[in-house]
Amino acid sequence: MNFVIKKGQKDFCFKCGLPEPEDYGITAIPSWSTTWYLVEKTNEGFILGFGTAPDKIASLDLTLYTPLKPEIEKPQKKSHK
Repeated sequence: MNFVIKKGQKDFCFKCGLPEPEDYGITAIPSWSTTWYLVEKTNEGFILGFGTAPDKIASLDLTLYTPLKPEIEKPQKKSHK
């Protein structure tokens, strides 16, 4: 997902229905030279902060992901004949 970030914007708020906070992750790629950090993360969305605000209109590429939860196979019962 790609979002427009305004000149001087110091944070970014993303709201929508999401899984529980521990069930999703975020990768952010700003188009300007900065760091980013997670301010808040809930099942309603999240807020990212930027170490340096952009000095002109910029963009932010976001990827949201949920880790795979492998299904644990139950051992098959051996039949006794």
